[in-house]
Amino acid sequence: MFFLFMIFSEFSFREFLKKRPLDAFLFDLDGTLLDSREGIIETVYTFLKSKGIPSNKKKIATLFGTPIEELFRVFMPSYTEEQIKEFVSEIREIYAKNHLELVRIFPGVKQLLSSLKRANYKIGLASTKYKPFIMEALEHFKLANFFDVIASGYEVKNHKPAPDLLLYTAKLLGVPPEKCIYIGDSQTDVLAGKAAKMATILVSTNNYPETLVKKLNPDFVVSSIDSLLNYFR
Repeated sequence: MFFLFMIFSEFSFREFLKKRPLDAFLFDLDGTLLDSREGIIETVYTFLKSKGIPSNKKKIATLFGTPIEELFRVFMPSYTEEQIKEFVSEIREIYAKNHLELVRIFPGVKQLLSSLKRANYKIGLASTKYKPFIMEALEHFKLANFFDVIASGYEVKNHKPAPDLLLYTAKLLGVPPEKCIYIGDSQTDVLAGKAAKMATILVSTNNYPETLVKKLNPDFVVSSIDSLLNYFR
């Protein structure tokens, strides 16, 4: 897959935990626990197109995991903050009507969270997503009760890749950041985890090129979330 020292294996993770014991696992949501990437990209693309704003799905994909306000600023640099705010409200209304139809849970998610619970780890969710949509998705897939803390990027000053959200989640859990590991699928997830002084796992559902992964330098790379099950069964 990628260079060997990054690939997750039961042996490598056990050795890692001997050197750096963990008390908490923090997770991103979209693209990590839930397969929502294509639905979100399609929703944003269709919305921008309806407004006559030039965009393309490839560019939107590179911004996946970015707050919708920031994404709009990229495609609408000449628009005022008030206009962007209005568009954000409008797309949220559209997304609220069908977002659960555009998403599925990745294999192994419930089994992993259940295994972490049995192992007495604290579990947090740290997602850029708007909090009402987070809660609707977690309740829909019966995941909410697995988490000790559920935090949204809109509860802190700065979004990922700033460490604010992860530090906030760790604080709510009562766990020092260095005792946490953050698991996410995007570049901003790894950068935020490192900025927060947490260990990091990149879930490479996006098939990032080796050069980019090497630059990001997460502690581990997995191809899917269920790859972690081998350790926690």
